[in-house]
Amino acid sequence: MNNILNINRKLSFPKAGARVTGNVAEINPYKHAHLLIEKAVLKGVRIYTNTKINGKILKENQTQLFTETGHTVHAQAVIFATG
Repeated sequence: MNNILNINRKLSFPKAGARVTGNVAEINPYKHAHLLIEKAVLKGVRIYTNTKINGKILKENQTQLFTETGHTVHAQAVIFATG
């Protein structure tokens, strides 16, 4: 209970059920995402940036994505990074 009271004093919004720990870390989400992408590329993952998808077929072990330019991307797994 004491930890929750500390959070409410430090932040401008309540954090019900949150915990305060001694090992707190912050990351830069932009840099973190780009480092993950770099590691993925080193492992053979192909990255398609600025690709508009206008259709998709999602199955358990096979995905097909249809691009705005008429190409089809086949993959076992897809990560949609939007926003």
